[in-house]
Amino acid sequence: MPNPPDEPRVSRITFNETLQVEICFVDGREVVWTGQPAADLRAVVQSFVRRGFDQRKRGMSGPNSVSN
Repeated sequence: MPNPPDEPRVSRITFNETLQVEICFVDGREVVWTGQPAADLRAVVQSFVRRGFDQRKRGMSGPNSVSN
């Protein structure tokens, strides 16, 4: 589903060691989150990454799977 023209699109999210999150948008804007919002976002992203790895282990097929 494409984004409406006025809706910002994220180009990069960087998690720093200091529990700081830098969010960069395709139009060049940047936002920095700190504290609990940054920690919450990190936890959600890590949860989705773990879930993706768990699903990939089951079938082990597809362009992003690791072959032995």
